[in-house]
Amino acid sequence: MREVSGPWFGMVPESLLVPLLDAAGEVLRDLEAEDVPSSLRPLLEFDRRGLHRASARKQLRAALATHASFREAVSQRFLERPEVEALIDVWDPVGTTEVVDSLSDRGDLPLLASALVAAQPEEWRLALGIVIGAAEQRRLEDVDRAESDALQTRIDELELGLERSESVRADLETANKELDSDLREERGSRREREQALEREVADLHGDIEGLECQRESDDEALAGAHRQLEREQTRVRELTDEVAELRRRLAAAEDDVVELRRTVENTPSGPRGLTPAELRLLGDAADLARRLAEGLGGVVKAARSHGALPPRPAAQDATADSESPGPQAPAHRREVPVPPGLTADSRDAVRAMVRTEGLALIVDGYNVSKRVWPDATAAEQRDRLVGLLSELQARAKVECTVVFDGDDVTTQRGGRPGVRVRFSAAGQEADDVVVEEVAALPKRVPVLVVSSDAWVREHAEAEGARVVRSETFLAALRG
Repeated sequence: MREVSGPWFGMVPESLLVPLLDAAGEVLRDLEAEDVPSSLRPLLEFDRRGLHRASARKQLRAALATHASFREAVSQRFLERPEVEALIDVWDPVGTTEVVDSLSDRGDLPLLASALVAAQPEEWRLALGIVIGAAEQRRLEDVDRAESDALQTRIDELELGLERSESVRADLETANKELDSDLREERGSRREREQALEREVADLHGDIEGLECQRESDDEALAGAHRQLEREQTRVRELTDEVAELRRRLAAAEDDVVELRRTVENTPSGPRGLTPAELRLLGDAADLARRLAEGLGGVVKAARSHGALPPRPAAQDATADSESPGPQAPAHRREVPVPPGLTADSRDAVRAMVRTEGLALIVDGYNVSKRVWPDATAAEQRDRLVGLLSELQARAKVECTVVFDGDDVTTQRGGRPGVRVRFSAAGQEADDVVVEEVAALPKRVPVLVVSSDAWVREHAEAEGARVVRSETFLAALRG
């Protein structure tokens, strides 16, 4: 038997070599491992279905083209098939065209092509070319048939769409006729409605004229009330300015008294120093000024209660309370105690300090939240931080105020039980509000401020508060 020429495997379409490739798979499964071509050893683990895959067939085809012994064994196995032997026995080059046409009608062209390549009978190259041409012609006919079927399907769909369009058009014409009838009826009743509306408009004009007369009378009364209110507001503003000036002078006098007391304690009494009696006189003068300021403050509160002035903001009320006179008001703020052996800015110290009796905890909101939730939105940061502070309040029973910048907050939500939330006003920074909250508290209240901002630390400590960094506070909360 002559060897099958390798290059022919690159010329013949794979679809025409399927029977021969199936025989190659059978031979491969029967070979001993040492007789298997190296290029086909990866296929030894494949089952029958795996050998039918495109990648496996590609490797089998390459082995047939390059390995003569494997090609000879496959050809011999394939030619032993009864249907192949019968085909080769009756082969006649003269009747090639008739044979190809007959096998093409039955769909057996792959069997004929594989037999021609394996047996190479007389005039096999010419016959193989005819088989390849017939297969390509059949493929093109199949493509044309599929395209024709698709086109006919599209035509059928278009005809069906046209029928539906005609039905819709008929429905629209019927609906149009009904609308014309309704429109004629509507035009007949519209005039009646217009006449009724004209009567109603005439009645409304009469009502409007009466209301305008009443409004003019009300406007005159309101103008008089506004003039009276403006006079009262002017007087209240004057009293407020006087109160503010007296409080400023009172604060300066209290500072002078403290300084004089310190001087008296450290300097012997004599012609150049103040005696205790003189110091008491100064204290009496300060008490008198304080009582005067308190009296004027009562005038302002009365004016606010009558609506002559808007209510005082919460922070200002706290400031007023801190400045109100008291027989035992200390000169310096009560300190937050630090446990022995610990530094104030440490996790264990913070845990102990938040349990100080009467402590006011003031938190610089975004200075803390941006360190732990940098990727969260501002609203999410606020909610999460207020939640942590609420848990702290439940454990330590400490009243807490958290301050946020409020310029970009359209809806300012309140806090939770034990946690007061405050937003800075437009044009005001939260840092200023934190220090303002400290200054507004009475001196007897120990204050712990949470912020890593240097400016806040400096000014809060100047007001007598204890300041811890945001990172330390977060570490204490997280345990």
